[in-house]
This record gives sequence, C-alpha cells and structure tokens, in this order.
Amino acid sequence: MAWLRPQALILRGLPGAGKSHFARRLCDRFLPLLAAPLRYAGVCTTDDFFETAAGYYFDPQRLGEAHAWNRQRFADLCGQRLPLLICANTNLEKREWQPYAAMAESAGYRLRLLTIGQPTDPAHRALCVARNLHGVDAGTIEAMAKRYVP
Repeated sequence: MAWLRPQALILRGLPGAGKSHFARRLCDRFLPLLAAPLRYAGVCTTDDFFETAAGYYFDPQRLGEAHAWNRQRFADLCGQRLPLLICANTNLEKREWQPYAAMAESAGYRLRLLTIGQPTDPAHRALCVARNLHGVDAGTIEAMAKRYVP
C-alpha cells in the first residue's frame, strides 16, 4: 500500500484524554499493514522530554524547554518525510498546535486535527482527572478546559 501524500495528525485534548494511547494504537494497528521494514511513523509528545530512567518526572520550570525540544523533534521528522507523523500534545489553543501545522504543511504533509474526548463536557473532564498519568489535579484540568478552542 503506497501513501500518496504523507499524513500529519495533530492530536488535541486534556491530560488523560487518551492522546498518547490513541497514537500508539493507531501505529500498532495500521502501520504493520504496510508490510515493509522501514520506519513509517513518528510520534512526538512533549511528555517524552520528562521521561527518565526512573520514570516520568514533570518539572514545570522546564516546560518551555520541553516544548522547544518537541517542536525540533517534529521538524526533524518532517524532514524525513515519514508517511505518518503524529503530535500528541494538549494543543488546546491554536497558538499551541499552529507551529506543528505550519511545519507539516510546509514539508508537504496532509494535515488533520483530531480532538480526543470533549474538553467542554464535565463528565469527560472528571474522567481525565481520574486517569491522567501525570497527577494533573481537577483545578488544573478545569483551567485547561477553559482554554480549549474548537
């Protein structure tokens, strides 16, 4: 199966919505169907910056550095012209996802935005509080949900 134009998928959603899970499942489920020994996908998430040998350690003082690191990684993968490139960050506002979109489009990727879950739904926000892996509390989830722009 040949991809005519590489695809960039920008996932949006609250912490705990399932963005990283969705990205992993998408790659696990569909990319083996291409049946070739090449690397077909890149998944970029700012959370990867905070992964250490001892586990995940979020340092809010390094968040700007983490976002810059992830944008650079995304740019590098755009240059490789992978058939599928995924950015799985919160991307709640246009200013957050726009740099990724601009890089992808300028590299010739077909761009898709996908919101995982519904940030404006109180039940979804409660679910995100319960299942996010990084200890983001209810107040922070609520504040982030208010920044969401469809």
